[in-house]
Amino acid sequence: MSKENKEQQQLFQLLRDIEAKNIVHNVLPAADTDIKEEWSGVSFVTAGLHFVARMGDILEVLTYPELTRVPRSKTWVKGVANVRGNLLPIMDLKDFLGGGRTSVHRRSRVLVVEYNSSATGLLVDDSMGIKRFYSEERKTAPESIDEMFKPYVDGVFIEEVGLEEFEWNIFNIEVLMQEQSFYRAAV
Repeated sequence: MSKENKEQQQLFQLLRDIEAKNIVHNVLPAADTDIKEEWSGVSFVTAGLHFVARMGDILEVLTYPELTRVPRSKTWVKGVANVRGNLLPIMDLKDFLGGGRTSVHRRSRVLVVEYNSSATGLLVDDSMGIKRFYSEERKTAPESIDEMFKPYVDGVFIEEVGLEEFEWNIFNIEVLMQEQSFYRAAV
């Protein structure tokens, strides 16, 4: 056996020993342990409801930027913002869905989404950051969800915090971005 092969075998044995020690000390799950698939999303509030959007659908979350109004546009078109030298249209999500205008305040956030190589900002009441759930905990969309959200909600996660339960409705950004009326912004 060559010196190189012997060194490779020794290295491989060392890795096996490390893995065995970690399994004994519960650092690594044993091979027969089920590893749960995790689902991650960006959380936000609009119209008083809690939502999460798939992590890959949100490019970034911004504080409400300074805007330039767009004349002769629908009420849900808030305006255009200059974000690091790029023009970003800002749309009021709640107003687009028919729930009335979002009142802008210090906790208001803009979720930046991209579809067909074009970025758009969605104004929401608040964003609480990233939420993680186990995929197996996903449930079907609740029947009680407001009609304006039904086409865009494709499930729910329940989070228990102390004695309270929060419903995190899964908002499908892709369905929203495929909505033809979303792009008809002129009055």
